[in-house]
Amino acid sequence: MSDKKGFTLIELVVTMAIFVIVIMLSSFVFEKVIGQASQRSKTIEGQLEGVVGLEILRTDLDSAGYGLPFKIMSSATKISGYTEAVDSPNFPVPGVDRASLNDAPATSPRGVVSVNGSGSVGFNQSDYLVIKSVTVALNDTSKKSSRVTYNKIGTDPFGKIAVTGTDDLQPDERAIVMRSTFEGGIEKKRELLIDEKNGGTFFVTVPSTFLPTAFSPLTTDDTCLIYGIDPANGSPLRMPFNRADYFVKRPANVPKICNAGTGVLYKATTNHNNGGITYYPLVDCIGDMQVIYLLDMDEDSAAGTYSNADGSQISPLGDPEKVDGVNVSISDVVATLHDPELLRLRLKEIQVYVLAQMGKRDNVLNYPNDDIVVGKPEAVGRKWSASDMAGTFGAEWRNYRWKVYKITSNASNMQ
Repeated sequence: MSDKKGFTLIELVVTMAIFVIVIMLSSFVFEKVIGQASQRSKTIEGQLEGVVGLEILRTDLDSAGYGLPFKIMSSATKISGYTEAVDSPNFPVPGVDRASLNDAPATSPRGVVSVNGSGSVGFNQSDYLVIKSVTVALNDTSKKSSRVTYNKIGTDPFGKIAVTGTDDLQPDERAIVMRSTFEGGIEKKRELLIDEKNGGTFFVTVPSTFLPTAFSPLTTDDTCLIYGIDPANGSPLRMPFNRADYFVKRPANVPKICNAGTGVLYKATTNHNNGGITYYPLVDCIGDMQVIYLLDMDEDSAAGTYSNADGSQISPLGDPEKVDGVNVSISDVVATLHDPELLRLRLKEIQVYVLAQMGKRDNVLNYPNDDIVVGKPEAVGRKWSASDMAGTFGAEWRNYRWKVYKITSNASNMQ
């Protein structure tokens, strides 16, 4: 007979119990690891999306003012068809009419214009930003420019577009021509050329040979540049530049991971054919956007005044600047933001702050900060208190990761 003994029933039960406990613990740990990995994945996904979308905003900010005329020929010149955006009360966000941000037809265009979000204005009282530049449109034509050379046929001057390479303007694309005047290597004047004999037309359809006399240099020393605006489609241009509006709103199809109080950061370009807009969603799960300007109000080449989006709140950078011997006032800043020439002289930096949700809700997370400041200094930015966050994003707002992005431009194309 064999003297080998088997396991007792009690030993088998104990072993199985231990085995079940180990399996349960492993399953719990595995579940936790998967959850953390998913959260990390969503966070990284959000960061990548934010980087790409906000880089578009940064590029447009840097281009603000590029190719804009300092003046439209002369005060006596009548410009035809310069209308910009159509009247759109409470569109695309509450409290904002896109047409109120037009410069047409009374004044030369400003490179940046914005509305301060407050009360019922703006999604979550976020700001509304407009950038005007040749290059902010999403088409190939708007990225093309060239010098116009002087030619003479008989007694009349005719311009010819200089050939620069594969990205040259093509026949029938629509463009504007600018005459620049320089002093000491600095551009002092930039005039939009207008065909007064043809009803004040401010744009030209690119020809296959020479430009009309109205859009041509007058002498060999005349500096004229041609900027592409919009592809060929047979309709007239609404404005001698392109326009991009940046804002936050909540569409019907926000991703499920987004907090119910957040929206989407959009870029919307103005269509030349009808003045409407084309939407381009950039970043999901956005809670706020604030615009801040850094100004040199006394024009001593050193910035000294912060302003919010519309000049209704200001804060000094160091000692207060003075205009005509008096400390800078809100009315001084508001006047600067509305005057194209003063804005070019005094604007030194544009800052845009964006509050974003990073990743999906994490019930284990307890966001540590009671206050979130969107825009600095706080006097011209916006502070979200814990009660503000709870009121907008719900009692569970601490179960989300929040990040404030800062996008800055030195506004070099405005000057």
